[in-house]
Amino acid sequence: MDTGTSAVKTPVFTLTIMRASPATSAVALLGSDLREEMQRLIDFHSISIAIKEVKRMEVKYLQYHPIQMAYRVAQRLICLKYSSQDEDSIRQALQDLKGQYIDGRL
Repeated sequence: MDTGTSAVKTPVFTLTIMRASPATSAVALLGSDLREEMQRLIDFHSISIAIKEVKRMEVKYLQYHPIQMAYRVAQRLICLKYSSQDEDSIRQALQDLKGQYIDGRL
């Protein structure tokens, strides 16, 4: 059973073959040009994933925001309904709620 390593040098990269057992062997490509190219591809892939993730988050926010605002309006209306405030205070609270909804400040 040979578990040694052998290396073959070429001008561009070093090919290293490691023998773990007679049935299997691992091949690793090493070299500055190949490493740089792989890093460039990894960086490009990471950036494209980040851009896709930001776009997905924006879409989800645009879908979620109106639902969230409707929920907050419903909460406030229920609170006003069961509050023990006088009629003028409730009218003022409804006007404030309307203004906040129009301004998108809920």
